Amino acid sequence: MPLSPNDDLAALFGNGLSIAFNHDLAIPALTTEIKRRFKTIDPAREAPDRVLARLATRAHETGDPHQDFEALIGPLDQQSENLTDLRELAEIVGQESRAVANAIRTVGDFVKSLQRQGKGDALDLIQERSYAGGLQPTWIIEDFIRAVTATAAGQVAIGNLNYDSLAMAGLCRTAPTGGFCDMAWGYGPSLFDVVPGTYTISGSALRTDASTFPARRTRLLHLHGSLTWLRRPGTNEIYRFGIEDLRTIDYWRAWRDGLTEWAPEVVLTNQSAKSQVVAKHPFLLAYQTFFQSLYKADRWLIAGYSFRDECVNDLLSQAWGYRAANPPEILVVTHGKQLTMDQVVDAIGCAPGLVPTGRHLYICRCGIADAPKCARWSSWERFGMHSVA
Repeated sequence: MPLSPNDDLAALFGNGLSIAFNHDLAIPALTTEIKRRFKTIDPAREAPDRVLARLATRAHETGDPHQDFEALIGPLDQQSENLTDLRELAEIVGQESRAVANAIRTVGDFVKSLQRQGKGDALDLIQERSYAGGLQPTWIIEDFIRAVTATAAGQVAIGNLNYDSLAMAGLCRTAPTGGFCDMAWGYGPSLFDVVPGTYTISGSALRTDASTFPARRTRLLHLHGSLTWLRRPGTNEIYRFGIEDLRTIDYWRAWRDGLTEWAPEVVLTNQSAKSQVVAKHPFLLAYQTFFQSLYKADRWLIAGYSFRDECVNDLLSQAWGYRAANPPEILVVTHGKQLTMDQVVDAIGCAPGLVPTGRHLYICRCGIADAPKCARWSSWERFGMHSVA
């Protein structure tokens, strides 16, 4: 059934949005510092990150573990799962099963401690470098989000791939009161003792069903989780907390050091494991909800995204496939010439004969700060003005 013309907008924000705020939020820059924090007990021995990189290579990781912290520490997830299965096997097979199972448990605990250190350091770094109270130019994010939402008279759905709270903060400062919602309930917060011995802080439960989203013009969906999402110990309940509250109790370092069992809820793993993680709550709800927005919206904006995430590319290509007969008008915002048209087309999955022409696909290479002043942005925006005429 053909879709009715509309002025809805589906926007996808990648790491480039965060880099526009602080260049030290670039993946290679974060990876360099994470590798430095993996301390070597014996300086004469090989650096731990090099051993982790070998594990990633052996796991057929598609990313570069020397430049991408997700590729570096992500394979530890699979190692932990493998050890869990081996321990179960040892408990039911062999004469010395108990001793073997105990030894595997010890190794498993070591792998989990590495996971905790790597993930804890990564999230702590991101929160430090995305702190908006310093000298960083927050207006870049705010102006960009204001320009994005201003281009649509209809509904705006923002799929955010970043763990930081920059997009949330930008919407809080630019959207009218009650003008946007995210994946957390807007009422009924509860107080929790997240890090024992510190302050109690307020958290709101995440939604579990798309029908609970309120009728707001703009919807923010964290496709890969957030610094502010924590899983309550021993449950499947996930809560969103205030970023400043979590900073006050030094949450990420506390979790890294084993001082709290409230675990961060983010898709911080390698490419081969992501497809399994995003198929579970709460990421599945985010993906499904954003897919519906991609399917319905006559215009897409893809900003600061590298087109290297297989799960996200699958999402885009599926939505494109459903809209191939009536393709959306797409604007890709990047910085420089590194991203090619072929990469974009391949990621979206256009079939022969359906490759978007200049009318349907624009690439703006001006970067986040200057994109709204670009001629390609103007052409893409004008299409929205006429789509419901």
